[in-house]
Amino acid sequence: MYQKAIRSTFITLVVTGALTSSISSYAHCGSGWNTRVVPDRWGAAKFSAACDVHDHCYETCGTNRKTCDQELRKLLKKACRRAYTSPWHKVHKNSCLKVADIYYNSVRKNGSDPFKDAQKVCR
Repeated sequence: MYQKAIRSTFITLVVTGALTSSISSYAHCGSGWNTRVVPDRWGAAKFSAACDVHDHCYETCGTNRKTCDQELRKLLKKACRRAYTSPWHKVHKNSCLKVADIYYNSVRKNGSDPFKDAQKVCR
């Protein structure tokens, strides 16, 4: 039931486009109006640095979108693994890793336009 609640929440965010990057936002995870909606952390895992790297990657001239998105996924999962090192936290770590996949799938699905916009003003 807990995983269904997680999925439902993030599906809502995906539908509204809340998990996409935006130009020069560096608002961590989310952009503009949705910075308060999209969590910068999941439990003890801090996602803000991974999201900032992703925003910067989108804004780098000539970068490959899929590469940026894959790096986001890698960094989010790294944050989960760093936050939950104890065997006692296996359930929390696994939930966090699933959330990282949800963030990744969301930017893959909804990130095309933000990427194109960022490339127009890239540095």
